[in-house]
Amino acid sequence: KDDMHTKATNNPFDNFIAAAYCAMAVPFYKDDLVFSRWCRNCAVEDYQFAKDSLKAFVTNKNETELYAQATVAAMQLYRLTEDKSYVDDAAKYAQVLMSCQQLERRKDWSIPLHGFFYESHEQKRILEFFHRSNEELMMQGLTMLLTDAPNHADAAHWKSSCKAYADYLLEISNSIAPYGILPAAVYELNNADFAGIYHEGDQVGMPSMEEYNAE
Repeated sequence: KDDMHTKATNNPFDNFIAAAYCAMAVPFYKDDLVFSRWCRNCAVEDYQFAKDSLKAFVTNKNETELYAQATVAAMQLYRLTEDKSYVDDAAKYAQVLMSCQQLERRKDWSIPLHGFFYESHEQKRILEFFHRSNEELMMQGLTMLLTDAPNHADAAHWKSSCKAYADYLLEISNSIAPYGILPAAVYELNNADFAGIYHEGDQVGMPSMEEYNAE
C-alpha cells in the first residue's frame, strides 16, 4: 500500500530538501569529482528553484515547515559554498520561522507552556505532524545559524527561540507518564479541521479525511 505513484512537481518543499541533501553529499564523493560537482550544481540550482517559488507556495498551513526547511537548506548551501548570501537568506527565513512560535507563556492554560510552534505566523493552529515528521528542522536551522553566525545581529533572538523550545520539551516531559514518550503536539479541543493536509488514506482502503474529522 505504500507504493504510491504520484506526479513530480516543481515546488519549494521538494527543492529545498533536494538542495540540502545534495549539498551534504558533496564531501562524500571527493574520489569522484564529476559526481561531486554534479551534486554541488544540483544543490545550488534546486535551492534557487525553491527560493524563486517560495512565497507563491506559502499558506497558513505550511508556513512553519516551509521556512524551517528553507533555513536548513540555506545553511547547508553556506557550508558548502561559503557564500554569505546564504546566511543572509537563512536569517530572513528564521525571522519568519520565529514569528510562528509561541514565545510568551500561555498563561490562559493550566500549564503555561511556551516555545511550541503554530502552523503559521497567524498562530491560529498549533503545528503537528501527520505523515512525515519534520519537527527537528526548526531547531536545526536556528542552531546552524548560531554555530556559523554567532555574531549576527539576530543571534540573541535565535538563542531565545531555542531556549523556549527546550523549555517546552522539558515541561511536557513532566506530563507523559506512564508512556514516557513526548507528545506530537499540544492537542486543541474543537480544532479538528484537517482539510488541506497531505493524505492518501482513502486511495489505499484506509479512512478518508472526512472520517478522520468526524472521529
